[in-house]
Amino acid sequence: MRTKERNGGVYVTFKSGVVPDVPKALDAIANAGSFKPRADDVFFTVTGTVASENGQFVLTLDNVKTPTKFVLLAWETSDGAAAFAKVKEFAAQSAAVELEGQWLPHTEPSDKKSPPALKVQRVAAAKGK
Repeated sequence: MRTKERNGGVYVTFKSGVVPDVPKALDAIANAGSFKPRADDVFFTVTGTVASENGQFVLTLDNVKTPTKFVLLAWETSDGAAAFAKVKEFAAQSAAVELEGQWLPHTEPSDKKSPPALKVQRVAAAKGK
């Protein structure tokens, strides 16, 4: 894990193939100094395949040791709506994508057993895939 302070925030880069334990990473950052991380300020840029499963759009990460999926949710902006429309197109093709989104620990905040989610900000065809 590498950290870099920039624009009043801390940017953390994990080694390729690693899916971080976000709550543990937030604790480690908080314990490392005076910066207080916020769970609502965690964003991922990841690659994987988008598909429709049980009425939801799901991203399955590629090149990771442990199979990992995120439920994809629409960002509440016009840009987010446009990005989510692209998610639907990629899902119809089971296409490989690069996706940027806000991490949420649970799809349903009141259900701690619900899967993690990403609120989609940007999606594009994965390079070289």
